[in-house]
Amino acid sequence: MKLQSFVKILDNYRRQKILQLLVEKDMSASEIFKRLGDLSPKYRQSVNKSLDALENVGLVKKYYCSKNKSILYHLLKESYSINLRDLVVE
Repeated sequence: MKLQSFVKILDNYRRQKILQLLVEKDMSASEIFKRLGDLSPKYRQSVNKSLDALENVGLVKKYYCSKNKSILYHLLKESYSINLRDLVVE
């Protein structure tokens, strides 16, 4: 992933907090919305947009959980390294 894309996606406190929540466990958009507390936007759709942005850059993945009968979001990696020579995040 290009460093610029990585920095841009993390330049939003709500998305940072969503990533921190997903470190704990996989969650649905509704659960994330509730857990954001004071950071929670007025509408849950804003959380969905943040999750879509995180998925589009490859930081999270969504999947269907038949046990819960809901769509959950999963953090793909907990840590990344930056290659300054090529300005990419690995």
